[in-house]
Amino acid sequence: MDAYIIWTLALAGALSLTIWAVTKLATEFEQLVVTLLEVAERIREAIRRFRDRD
Repeated sequence: MDAYIIWTLALAGALSLTIWAVTKLATEFEQLVVTLLEVAERIREAIRRFRDRD
């Protein structure tokens, strides 16, 4: 019976760690997307300024 409790706690810990890791990765991915969108906007502005200088 004790083995089942230990295995259950181990699995619960592994699941908890997995959920934390997925959440962390999702947050990092979201930050990457936001950064890429900001870079794209700056590039658009630079192109617009380059075209308007004539």
